[in-house]
Amino acid sequence: MKRLILHIGMNKAGSSSIQGFLRDNADTLVKYGINYPMSVHPHNKTIFSLINTKTGKAIQKKIINYGEMTSSWHELWLEEIKSDMNTTIISAEQLMFFPREDIFRLKQVLSQYFDKIVVIAYIRDYDSYISSSIQQRMKNGRPSIRTELKTLLDQCGYQRLLTWIEACPEYEFRLRPFRKEAFHKGDLISDFFHAAEIDDSDLKLAPAPRVNQSIGLYSVLLLERYNKEYPLLRNGNLNQERGLCHKRIPINVFSNVEDVPFRLDIEYSKDQAEKINNCVAEINRYLPHGGQMETVQEKVGDIEKQLSVKIPQSFYHALFKEYRLYLKHILDRS
Repeated sequence: MKRLILHIGMNKAGSSSIQGFLRDNADTLVKYGINYPMSVHPHNKTIFSLINTKTGKAIQKKIINYGEMTSSWHELWLEEIKSDMNTTIISAEQLMFFPREDIFRLKQVLSQYFDKIVVIAYIRDYDSYISSSIQQRMKNGRPSIRTELKTLLDQCGYQRLLTWIEACPEYEFRLRPFRKEAFHKGDLISDFFHAAEIDDSDLKLAPAPRVNQSIGLYSVLLLERYNKEYPLLRNGNLNQERGLCHKRIPINVFSNVEDVPFRLDIEYSKDQAEKINNCVAEINRYLPHGGQMETVQEKVGDIEKQLSVKIPQSFYHALFKEYRLYLKHILDRS
């Protein structure tokens, strides 16, 4: 029986660490009959090319010859999922953003190649999810924290997961809380294999890399200002004036600088809290006992005070120093 483990996120819940681990151990996993597609993209960001969809357009900002690549990605994906190995793992949080019609299209393709499909998703409490998502959106070039916050509050991110559950009643959903104390053996990778019912005790695998690290308040505020001054796109094309940040911001530079934690004091209206809590009630039915998500309460927040903080000069000095070390490392390596 051919089985597919479909890891769909959520975003900001350990996906990059899981993908980095699978990438680094892909050759070893093959020896145990586990296929992790690598010819398309190590983080499976091109998964949308399996079907005719507009969902993948966001990747255009990172791949200049996007249109030319889509057809070749499609063929590569078909070759990957035709693998004769018993288990295939696809990890792509981009799947979480598929609308219902794209989920149905993907189901039609996958049903031709797999007898059983298990969907794994990690969930974090909504306060934590919003703060982490704001960090990521600033890393990705978004110009306004307040605009992104409003979007995250008005469009409950949990609803995307519920859309998958409603659209795929024949799939087996295994939802996991994104909390270290709830992980199997206290480790995210062990928890992922446990959820996938793969015994990793005898697998000689490299440790998970540290990827997509969190950044602090000063870093988030600085990136917001930078993104406004040098937008990611100009006239639909990559803005080369972004310098080192025009493709991928070297987040390790920001992570190495002393900062203050970024955790927003979020305000929830009555309607927003009700919408989120309705989703929480549904999702908690699929989470293990003791790992349920917390509800949110209608409350007044104070993000304006947080977002008006002045970035100290010492932060800039430390950041410039780290950038210099980063550039020296790049030059030495080349």
